[in-house]
Amino acid sequence: MLSVTNKNWETIKAAVLDEFFTRGVFWILNKYPELEEKEHDDITDEDRLTYSFELVETSAKNLLFHVFFLNKIAKMQNNTLEKRAQEYDERYGRCAPATEDIFIAACENFSNLEGYQAFFKNLGEEKDVKSIVKILNDAIIKSKAKGYHGTKAAVLSPEEFAKQNQAFDINAMCKEENGKMVVIDDESKWKSGAEARWGFTELPDYLENEENPWRKLYLQHNLQDFISKFNDNPDFVRFHKILDISQEVHQLDIMMFNPSNIKSKYFYLTCLLTKLTNLNTLIIRRGTESLGVRGFKALIKGLTNNPGNLKKLILEFCGINGDSIKELTKGTKIGSNLESLTLRGNPIADQGAINLANFLRHHQNLPNLTELDLSDCQIRDSGAASLAEALLVKHKIRKLNILNNHISTGLVNILENMSYNPSIEDINVSRLDGNPFRDSGKTFAKLLGQTISLSSINFWKTNCSRLNTVVFEKLAENETIEELDLGQTNFNYRMSDLGIALGKNTSLKTLNLESNQIQMTHLGEFNKTLLQSFKEKNKHDRVELAIKKLELANNDFNLPASSEKMHPILGKFVSMCKHLTYLNLNACKINYHVSRYLSDALLPEAGIPLETLLLRGNKLGKLGIKHLRNGLSQNKTIKELDLSGNDVGVTGAQYIAEIIESNDTIENLNLFGNFMEIEGVDHVIQALKKNSTLKRVDLGLNRAKVRGVAKLVSLFNENSTLEHLALKHNHIKDKKAMELAEAISTSPKCQIKYIALAGNPLSKDTRREIAVKFKMVENRSIEFDLSQLVEVKDPERLERTVYLTPLRGDITELKIKKLFYDNQCGVILSVKIHKHKMVENFGVSKYAFVEFAHPDSVLLARNLSHKGLNVMDGKVVRVVRAGI
Repeated sequence: MLSVTNKNWETIKAAVLDEFFTRGVFWILNKYPELEEKEHDDITDEDRLTYSFELVETSAKNLLFHVFFLNKIAKMQNNTLEKRAQEYDERYGRCAPATEDIFIAACENFSNLEGYQAFFKNLGEEKDVKSIVKILNDAIIKSKAKGYHGTKAAVLSPEEFAKQNQAFDINAMCKEENGKMVVIDDESKWKSGAEARWGFTELPDYLENEENPWRKLYLQHNLQDFISKFNDNPDFVRFHKILDISQEVHQLDIMMFNPSNIKSKYFYLTCLLTKLTNLNTLIIRRGTESLGVRGFKALIKGLTNNPGNLKKLILEFCGINGDSIKELTKGTKIGSNLESLTLRGNPIADQGAINLANFLRHHQNLPNLTELDLSDCQIRDSGAASLAEALLVKHKIRKLNILNNHISTGLVNILENMSYNPSIEDINVSRLDGNPFRDSGKTFAKLLGQTISLSSINFWKTNCSRLNTVVFEKLAENETIEELDLGQTNFNYRMSDLGIALGKNTSLKTLNLESNQIQMTHLGEFNKTLLQSFKEKNKHDRVELAIKKLELANNDFNLPASSEKMHPILGKFVSMCKHLTYLNLNACKINYHVSRYLSDALLPEAGIPLETLLLRGNKLGKLGIKHLRNGLSQNKTIKELDLSGNDVGVTGAQYIAEIIESNDTIENLNLFGNFMEIEGVDHVIQALKKNSTLKRVDLGLNRAKVRGVAKLVSLFNENSTLEHLALKHNHIKDKKAMELAEAISTSPKCQIKYIALAGNPLSKDTRREIAVKFKMVENRSIEFDLSQLVEVKDPERLERTVYLTPLRGDITELKIKKLFYDNQCGVILSVKIHKHKMVENFGVSKYAFVEFAHPDSVLLARNLSHKGLNVMDGKVVRVVRAGI
């Protein structure tokens, strides 16, 4: 602003620098709170300058840039505004070459800025260390006076919020019996307390069938909150009182912290397990500190004292290493009833795996262990070999997860020894390194041949290219395996062997072969050997595969017209799956040559009980849909059909309309991204008027535009079954969107409960009007996909909202609230969890908006990142202000 005024830098210099140093205090003390003390034994003046500048370096560089621009570019000496304007006009807005050189040199200088003294030198001042220290100390005083730091008074804690909004005192929920304090039974009071303090309105699944579930939930979170703040106020007397009234707590989920103020350090973990005799599940995750050897030692001591009710111990991403695990090997009997042990995400490595194996080898240690999860533990072959030996002893193991480790040949040892286990049901060895089947799969064959219990095995992303024919011979004879995941395993060259196996196997119900570069030639070999094998066993050629769910996505079934003899292969394959209910053929490059025969397999006479057919992202086009029209029109079993991303155009839309008119079983139809244009969308709409079974339709990205939407308005006067309609990215403008909303809201027959309009050029006012209109509908609840955006974009709410990403697919509202309540960020009014559109994997599939009661809570929440506390389930999440 100063660039176009008669003011200069010297006019505002003192005020700007004063505010620069004052505002920087918050960020400095946030990371180094000890700097608030003027004199500190462990901090020299040079340290103070170094630590402080580290937190304001970027702001300092920005300030220097603006000062330089003002003095050297905008307000050059002996140069008026009029003269500067004239010079830039003469150069068509470009600066002089000499000015450009000065500008570049200055930017390079600022980027290499080192410390406060260099900062002042660039401002034309020379300051020594003492004078800068004085400026920093004075800034701390000013910052506190202005309320920039040192107070959270504006942000109510959950407890304060509860007191102000609904009286609730834990002591009032207790009564004295025989000289002891016991909790009361009134569930309504416990529920109202949980809602007032944490905003809980629903019970978690693990408490659904429990007696007094709301009391258990409140006591659990009350104890968790106390533990999270224990280092700030290590009151063991109060701790034991809380433990006494929390005896019935069944599950506890705590984050580790550095017990710097607790003299006995991790002894509280021993107390927890010693006193909570009814604890069923204990979950410990890494917070600001890992569990470490001392923490693990205290935990083990508590497990030793526990009478044996603990059944699940989950220690995820706790920084447990080999030395920690060694504490298990000291001969102490622990967890007589422990059934599930999870060490996912801990770097125990080979030494830790060996130590754990030494412990498990003793029959008296964890005698009832049924589930063991060692995923993401950096285990290699030697550790896997030791674990394999230990697993020979643990005959009750039903579920084993060792996915995403650096195991290659060690898998051979594990599979061989699991073949002697009479209880194993589920093995997950996905995402292992290298080529683990250097024995050509002999041990896997042994497992398949000897097991009497194994029902599921997962090799996803583990190289299975070396499996030999013996494996498939044993699979053919196996009577227990129901689920086999061979996705992304380089399996394409073993399809003929798989055909032999499945021709005789009658137990396998779910098979994943996605992303294996399977081509039609491989599938042809499979069909041939399948028919031969089935005929050999059953003495007839009416093949009936036992498979119910089949994943074939991301393979290559594209065929040119010249390969006419191969066109029927996919259709023949499907027609042999007489029990198939789910078929995923997404992104398989299927074209119209192949689809004509696939259509035959969908006819009622084929006898396939298919309920879900996914054909997203293929090359069907209008001719492919034309071929599929016959089978889909007559089909009597399919309920979900995905034809999205097939570019069917206007003509293809006509064929889809015929399917909609004729088929009376499909309930969910996805037509997203088919570019059907206005005319094609009209064909579909007219068909929907005659359909009485479809409940969900996605017409997104089809260029419906204004005229296409106009046709939709009349649909709602005739269709009474459609509940979910998606119209994203269709060039729908404000006026037609409002007409659409009006029709949905007022048409007597309309049953729409969800409408999606994201990606259309709708103004903020229109989005808000539609959201309000839907809220006013009395006879049904209508969800609008942009309503959350409308709420978040509200300036007042935006000021109180943060955005969290990425979040795991199993994230819950309780977990999110726990993160912020444990770190005293203030009261949460609402949490909205959503799925990311493009999902890379389960671990990063969701995001959330968290609305606080007070704007200052946003600052406290964002500060978690600076403190390293922005961790959920062992993973770092971004916490940013909504709208950024």
